[in-house]
Amino acid sequence: RTGDLYFSTYYSKNDDGFSFGSSLSKPILSKTQKHSFFATYRASSSSMWHYYDGNSIDGENSTAFVSGETNLLAKFEDVSKRTTTLGLTQSHGHHTKLNVSLFTRLHEQSHQGNTVSNDTALMDELTIRERDDILAGISVSLNQKTYTRTRNLNKLKWTEDFDKIKNVSFTLGRNFQGLGANNNDYIVGFQANYTDVFHRRHFLSAQTSLNYFLSPEGEKQDGQFEANMRYRTKLISNVNGSVFTYWKNNIGRLPTDQLLLGESNGLNGYPNFYFADQNLFLLNTELILIPDLEFLTVIPAMAVFASAGNTFSDPGKFELNDLHSAVGIGLRLGLSRSAEKSVSHVNLTWPLDPLMKGPIFSIQSRKNI
Repeated sequence: RTGDLYFSTYYSKNDDGFSFGSSLSKPILSKTQKHSFFATYRASSSSMWHYYDGNSIDGENSTAFVSGETNLLAKFEDVSKRTTTLGLTQSHGHHTKLNVSLFTRLHEQSHQGNTVSNDTALMDELTIRERDDILAGISVSLNQKTYTRTRNLNKLKWTEDFDKIKNVSFTLGRNFQGLGANNNDYIVGFQANYTDVFHRRHFLSAQTSLNYFLSPEGEKQDGQFEANMRYRTKLISNVNGSVFTYWKNNIGRLPTDQLLLGESNGLNGYPNFYFADQNLFLLNTELILIPDLEFLTVIPAMAVFASAGNTFSDPGKFELNDLHSAVGIGLRLGLSRSAEKSVSHVNLTWPLDPLMKGPIFSIQSRKNI
């Protein structure tokens, strides 16, 4: 950081490929500032994986795929992406901010390597969509933001700020085939965020977003809709309860763009990427007891939780009876001297699925309890 300018860059490389990014920005840091800009560049080349959906596994008849394990169907080698984005923002207002941004974005996506699969028919069916976008557009947002302070909500023993946010934004842009884009599609986007606290005990966060490309013929492509809500409450001074629900669905995407569900993204007790399709639903509930204890620099908390979720081929096929669920107990271990304020989640989970064996033991590092 130099004055009001922020610069960041990163580079990572492994056997699967590389990822590089760099950004320069002058953000709006106070309510009196009126102008900002940003410039970002992202480049990556890596493999993309396609998974077998665990909903299709029959415990008695399936031989090619194994219940209770992640089942890989195909690997797309050397999927290349490059994105350059430039933007300028004019801000109006003080308590309520109206931001108007003009942006341009250049984006390329291509599959330059092999497709590896034991299923030759599948190799012919699955493809990666090639994109070559040269976009220009406008984004308008309306924002209010204040904060309140609390303890033992998302962190352990630390005083933390809970941002109270009301935000809504709209984006409209267009590809320009005459400048080199591979179509004249429009891009449409909407986003809304709401967080608030009630009576110092009830904390609510909700977000929703929608984006897609729209062709001149009215066809939607490469879009997504998602909505989530998290409610936390302090039942008593050292016991928290929470409910989190999440919905996401693809809009006009190819079958290779799967939505994945498993242990790593919220469905406790099930393998990573075990369920895979075009629509996703997740529900988590949890009770956390935070005793007034600290061993050396370790702060413990105890949790009882339940998870339910699934993926679906179509939003109309969503059924509560089709959800896969699990229950469990766990420890939340925070380090009082940690600058990152990370929390280790140690879980013992019992999947409520006849094809799954339990209990499942797992350890993950997260930013909250």
